[in-house]
Amino acid sequence: MFTQPLNPIGNIVLTALAALIPIIVLLILLAGLRMSAWLATLIGSIVTILVAIPLCRGGC
Repeated sequence: MFTQPLNPIGNIVLTALAALIPIIVLLILLAGLRMSAWLATLIGSIVTILVAIPLCRGGC
């Protein structure tokens, strides 16, 4: 049976900060740089994948 790792880093604070990275990037792109929504979403999705890959550690 698959069990989802809720704390992949081992520290709940670092896990929460890692989860906030894509959201912060998206807000900066939309509000700070005034980028169009479709492009900011595309870049935010790429950032999400780049954050998730090292956290997976083979088996997620």
